[in-house]
Amino acid sequence: MISNEERTFVEQLAERLPGEWTARPTEYAMSPHMSLVNTDGARVVILDGDTERGWADPGRWSFVGLHDGLYDHVKHTRWPSQINIAKSKRPGVIARELQRRLLVAFLEVHAEAVANKAARDEKAAAWVQFLNSVVDALGPAVGARVWADKTRRSAPAQLTSRQVQMEGNYHGGVQLTLVAPKERAIELAELLGLFFAEPATSLQAIA
Repeated sequence: MISNEERTFVEQLAERLPGEWTARPTEYAMSPHMSLVNTDGARVVILDGDTERGWADPGRWSFVGLHDGLYDHVKHTRWPSQINIAKSKRPGVIARELQRRLLVAFLEVHAEAVANKAARDEKAAAWVQFLNSVVDALGPAVGARVWADKTRRSAPAQLTSRQVQMEGNYHGGVQLTLVAPKERAIELAELLGLFFAEPATSLQAIA
């Protein structure tokens, strides 16, 4: 349960930080906590060291910038580490220290990760659209398999269908495999043209 102290403290921080921040309850490490959320969706969870679910040192607040599925969209080492600040400090002092020690770097990396993901999503969606047109042009003898990149290494294909779909999008990309009878392989390669050299797409001939 989130204490009144936690809720009040985070609400005070939200009022003192630059930009627009909102104090909201957040589930983190299987426990309820308070978090700060800005208008771009960046979230920072606050852990109370004086509670059994605090995950922080006694007498200190711990601040953790959440990746929210964006961790792999920038170099891992660029994400800033969590910081700890003594609870004895006034909210205004904590807000300034939080801004200087965590938020400046975290918001920069978060914004870059969001932009990178959007660009990769757009590219992956364009490939899905293109391969859909290829499958439609070649008719029912051609199928398509789709794997989410690096998420199902040992699992079977997520989808086998004439209609290509993007079921997952890890690292902003998907692996798409067209499956065609041998007699259609040359036709398929010609239709793909220059796109056939794209690493994300491969041709598999079947008997």
